Amino acid sequence: MTCERCKGRMMPQRCIDHSAQEEQVRERSWLCMNCGNVVDSVILQNRTVQQTMPIPQGRRPHGPPMRRFDPCRAF
Repeated sequence: MTCERCKGRMMPQRCIDHSAQEEQVRERSWLCMNCGNVVDSVILQNRTVQQTMPIPQGRRPHGPPMRRFDPCRAF
C-alpha cells in the first residue's frame, strides 16, 4: 500500500480504538514510514462523509473584517 500524501510505503500497525465500549479493542491501521500519515477505518469513514457533504454557500470564510488600530481610540 502506498501513502496518499507522499507515495511512501505504508506498514500495518495495531492501534487502540478509544471510542469502543470495551477498553483495549484493537484495530488495524496503516502508518506511512516516510511522513507518518495514519489511515484507519474511522479516518476513511470521516473522509467519505466530508466528501458527500454540501459546501455551505453565502458564508464569509474568514469572519468579520479587521478594523485599523487607532491609538487615539485605544483607551
